[in-house]
Amino acid sequence: MSRSQANRRTNPGQSGATIQPTSNLRPKDVNINTGNWQVKAVKDFDGDGKADILWQDSVTGDVATWLMNGVGIAGGGHVAKGVSSDWQIKTAGDYNGDGKADIVWQNTASGDVYLYLMDGINIVGGGFTATGLSNDWQLK
Repeated sequence: MSRSQANRRTNPGQSGATIQPTSNLRPKDVNINTGNWQVKAVKDFDGDGKADILWQDSVTGDVATWLMNGVGIAGGGHVAKGVSSDWQIKTAGDYNGDGKADIVWQNTASGDVYLYLMDGINIVGGGFTATGLSNDWQLK
């Protein structure tokens, strides 16, 4: 990152600095090779008020979450392993009102919709929210 792409800012009474991108630095300027892993959602999965990252490996189907603390990874781990390619993560959001993001899946073959109720990287509940939907009905 060049000097023209970021501003260094310090706050009175605080040690350290925060690097804030200027309008010249856009997310598309940053390329990171993650192999087969794809970001599926950026939501607060552990209820700490900070966005976390939900990943899925497009080859193995494995799902993992990075629990973030700003730019650092504070924790995380696998949510599920070996998920069939028929099941796709469609979205994430707080569906039970506990302040923690949950994961919505849809099966592309059957149309079934399933909800994982989450607490960080742990599945604490869930179930089918719809079954046998026609292919005309797809979550986006």
